[in-house]
Amino acid sequence: MSDTLVLGLAVAVGYLLGSVPTAYLMARAWGQDAFALGTGNPGAANVFRTVGRMPGALALLGDAGKGVLAVAVADLLGVDGAWRLIPGAAAVLGH
Repeated sequence: MSDTLVLGLAVAVGYLLGSVPTAYLMARAWGQDAFALGTGNPGAANVFRTVGRMPGALALLGDAGKGVLAVAVADLLGVDGAWRLIPGAAAVLGH
């Protein structure tokens, strides 16, 4: 597989990982709807303020973990050097 194709695959995986709504999922795990609470923004800060410290912290860790996982997948696919940061940036864009 060509380097460009591998990088494109890693970017797609990073973007898809970024699109997982971790804060919303944490709020749902605690029996709450992040869209109906506080600001209505399903983000880690809103979950932290309205649902609790633990689900908010887990949401934040989940958001950071998506970027780390995207870079790790790029590394496993054989993306070299600083090019591994591009899938991490795609995770941020997907978020």
